[in-house]
Order: sequence, then C-alpha cells, then structure tokens
Amino acid sequence: MTGGGLRSEGPVAGEGQAGDAPERCTPEPGSFAVDGRDGRVGRVIGRAGEDVRLRPPGGGPEWSCPPDALRPAPPDVVLRARVTEINREGQLPR
Repeated sequence: MTGGGLRSEGPVAGEGQAGDAPERCTPEPGSFAVDGRDGRVGRVIGRAGEDVRLRPPGGGPEWSCPPDALRPAPPDVVLRARVTEINREGQLPR
C-alpha cells in the first residue's frame, strides 16, 4: 500500500503554484499518517470534529491533528510503524 492509505485531493488552494504546492490528503481509518506540525507518526483511528485522531504505533496517548497538517507516511515509515506495533503485540500477556 503506497501513500499510507491517504487519498490525494490535489494541491492546497492558495499555497504556491501547482508544481510545488503540498497535497491535501484525506486519511483512511487504519492507515498511517505523519503530523506535519511535529513529525509524529500515527495510525488514523477516526475524526473528532474537523480534526483527525491519531494513535502512535505501539500504543500511547492519542492526539488530534488538523487535516491540513497531515501528510502521507512514506513506505519506510509505514514499515517501521508496523514493526513497532508487531513488537508491542508480542510483549502483551496472552
């Protein structure tokens, strides 16, 4: 899955020219995205009003991010996040 499960909606209006404008993305629940404000990676778990709710791989407190600040997680970041989740699952009592 390329792009981390985010659908591109084209360039953000009013930001630069078409060739250098960032893409606005709509995250799909279960996909990974990067919070462009601070670089944190999270799995999309849903929406809270206008914001997107994210959870860090491997657990931790959820946070909200405005959709305009999200960007697709590159494949290497998605792989790292999945490995983190799998390792965390292996440490849980059965």
